[in-house]
Amino acid sequence: MLEAGRSRRTVEYVFSLLRASLSHAAGQGIILRNPCDGVIAPHPEKRKRQPHMPEDVRRLLRAFEGNKWETLVHLAVYTGMRRAELLGLRWGDVRPGADGDPDRWFVNVEQVVTELSATQIELGPPKTDKSQRAIALPQEAVSLLRRYRARQAAERLAMNPEQRSVFVDHDLVFCKPTGHPLQPQRVSESVRWYLDKAGLHHLRPLHDNRHANADLMYQAGADIKTISEHHGHSTIQITADIYTTVPQRMQAEAADALSAILRQPAIPGDGPA
Repeated sequence: MLEAGRSRRTVEYVFSLLRASLSHAAGQGIILRNPCDGVIAPHPEKRKRQPHMPEDVRRLLRAFEGNKWETLVHLAVYTGMRRAELLGLRWGDVRPGADGDPDRWFVNVEQVVTELSATQIELGPPKTDKSQRAIALPQEAVSLLRRYRARQAAERLAMNPEQRSVFVDHDLVFCKPTGHPLQPQRVSESVRWYLDKAGLHHLRPLHDNRHANADLMYQAGADIKTISEHHGHSTIQITADIYTTVPQRMQAEAADALSAILRQPAIPGDGPA
């Protein structure tokens, strides 16, 4: 598979599935032993990633101003939600917090879309308990969603009888004109077109928006635990290893802070007795 040009990550996934399947077969007595036990699979090469800086993210958001994916892309950056979570989001999942503050809204991740085939989409709960979470929305995201919902409501009021007859209300925020879920791969392809048009060829549609959210939260001072829960990671280690690359600016600030501490005058009596 490697010689055929497949990535090490793909080979690792295939090997894991094959090993688990043959382990089950050995446990059932179908085969005497798991032949994968003596095989060393190639480990995936870690992709070196540069942290997203505020000016980069602002350029990304400008690329989608005024087009049909503006709200989706902005929400991806503001919340760090996965593609499946964004496309499964319902209006009923966007609501004020428990304290009743009308200006403090949350997105509750309770449903995702799963692409079963090129034509079949399934709606259902997230796979893990960690993925089910509440995400606080900044005021900019709330304003975007309000404007988007108003446009959506106006479009549905303008439907003709034929359009109304095929409409199915799943309460989805992002959906087809018929109300049915969007196909994730086609959404990514459409978003990719706008990224290429803006010269942002290096970005992966929607996935890098999730990275950008974590990077900017970290640079703004959020701790790893908060970012981990915000992103629905199963462990803090995942957050620390993948989503929080330390930019040179923060390293320089840390070095300056250390230097400032060492330059402070000695306190009388400080030192060994």
